[in-house]
This record gives sequence, structure tokens and C-alpha cells, in this order.
Amino acid sequence: MNIFFGQIYLAPDAVFPFSFKFNNWLAEEVAKHVVDSDGFRGAYPGTMRLGFRISARKSLNSIDLRGPTIFRRAKDVEFTIFLPHNRIQFETAEDLRPIVEALLGGVIGALDKLFIDSTELQNHAPEIAKAFQNTPGLVQEKPA
Repeated sequence: MNIFFGQIYLAPDAVFPFSFKFNNWLAEEVAKHVVDSDGFRGAYPGTMRLGFRISARKSLNSIDLRGPTIFRRAKDVEFTIFLPHNRIQFETAEDLRPIVEALLGGVIGALDKLFIDSTELQNHAPEIAKAFQNTPGLVQEKPA
């Protein structure tokens, strides 16, 4: 399944320091554990891609999943996953691991909305979060 991730932050003080490399890495990891479904292809015929926009809000206590939004010209089905941002500093992959776990929970929720089996992703989510923590380059370095 063709999956992509992007980031869009609406408030300058509610941002996670995921690098551009993170988007591609996470798309590859999620795609390994998601199989296309007849239900998705029936609802969205052709070669539709499944996209996830990552964002953050200070006012949230849990994730807020929005979508799907359909972009027929671009052939995209997109969700926005708003993650809670509790104003603490996120500087290391270890700091961000709970955020990645919540993000994967949002992806699983979106798959369930689209009647795509999320069981394998659910089973592998903890190891994906651990791999995130141990993969260099997924968190932006703070300028010196």
C-alpha cells in the first residue's frame, strides 16, 4: 500500500522536532505492516495513496484524528493526526517515543475507519517505536 506522512504545525510553540527523514522512515515502517483491502479499493478506486499529516495542539489530552479528506486529482486519501503537545521540551528520540506511540495509535484508528486490517500494525507498533528511538537522523538536531 502506498503510504506517506507529512508534517504541518499551526502554532510555532506546538511543534515536534521530527526530521524530514522521519516521514519517509515511518511511511516505510507502517507500509510493511499494512495490507490493502477490498473495502478501501472499493471506496477509493484506482491508485489512491493513503496519507497522514502530523500536527500538534496544546489544548489536547489525547490524539484528535481528522479525516479522511479525499483529493481525487492528487489521488490521495488523507488524515490529519493532531497530537497533544504538553509544552515540555522534546529534544531526544527517547523524549519523543511516547509521541510516536500515540501517532501510531492515530494511524491504527484511521486504518480502522477505512476498514483496513490494522492487526499487524498493532502488533508491531511497540517495536516500531523502539526502532524510532534507536535510528539516527529521525529527530532534528538543535542548532548550536
